[in-house]
Amino acid sequence: MKKMVCSAFMLIIFFSFSWINLPAKGKENSSFIKEISIDGYKLTFEILPYKDFIEKTKKTDKNLASGEEAMLKMDKTMTHHFGVTIIDEKTGKEIKDAMVKVKVIAAKKEDQIKTTMYMTNHFCHYYKMAEKGKYEVLVKFKVNDKVHQGGFYWEI
Repeated sequence: MKKMVCSAFMLIIFFSFSWINLPAKGKENSSFIKEISIDGYKLTFEILPYKDFIEKTKKTDKNLASGEEAMLKMDKTMTHHFGVTIIDEKTGKEIKDAMVKVKVIAAKKEDQIKTTMYMTNHFCHYYKMAEKGKYEVLVKFKVNDKVHQGGFYWEI
């Protein structure tokens, strides 16, 4: 009986850590995925170091990866690729024609504001996030002439 209780307790702990998006010990996970809901829209953010994004893209679209590499050569200070998809929670339809701005505020209170571009299957842009610390990510998007905004924190 004690073994069953102990096993059940260990499973609960394991699934609790999985649920809060902590990588397993010893497993390197450079991707950060965060979902937030704003005014009936589900936003899914994927934040990747740019090198990992390029490698991931090379597996599916080598031409796109080459274009991304060329763009990054113009500004070598960029460290992370931000991608965000927006889904209307009521209809399940992906929003592709929104105006999306993302503001990233670094721990040192330096901020970057960029209007994203819709490419392939998400809105995206590159940001400089070289310093360790807590970043605030704010998003503002316009769908059908209505502005929505929200945000979250991310720590490197």
